[in-house]
Amino acid sequence: NLIAKRAVVSIGSVYQFFPNRYAIINALGERYQTKIAQVLVLYMGPDAPDDRTWDETLAEVIDILAKMWREDWAFHAVWLAIRSTAELQESDILFRENLIDFLLADFWEKVIPGKDGTQLKTNSRVVFEISNLLLDNSMRNGQKQDELVVDELKFILHSYISSHIAAADNLTDESDY
Repeated sequence: NLIAKRAVVSIGSVYQFFPNRYAIINALGERYQTKIAQVLVLYMGPDAPDDRTWDETLAEVIDILAKMWREDWAFHAVWLAIRSTAELQESDILFRENLIDFLLADFWEKVIPGKDGTQLKTNSRVVFEISNLLLDNSMRNGQKQDELVVDELKFILHSYISSHIAAADNLTDESDY
């Protein structure tokens, strides 16, 4: 009813395009997933500019995603609804797996030398899931985003990836002997 009211159409018109509320949430979720994917492809995809270090890229991506969570009041609510609704979880899982398998793992492969594909996918999944969790958490105080949580997210991700880089460097150094 609220959607019909805001769109200044009858409720019947809404249900002409969306058979139920899950279809509406799914459509909104797909739109948000597309926005997230566009940001990640732009900054971390194969054609992304390479004039930044990995940690500068990661910090900028987190800032852009935090802004998306902060500026679109529905983004956070839809994102939570998709993950908490059994009917919509399948598309969310597929979205995440595609980003991890076909984009993020390739980005981290350039950053963390010597890791196998399974480990890179795990690293990518951890980065993605921590980011989602803490971006969601940053919005738990009503409509105002907790910038300290966003800053801590950047610190956690930087520390996590840096430790994997250091471990990979140590393995490389040890194999030189």
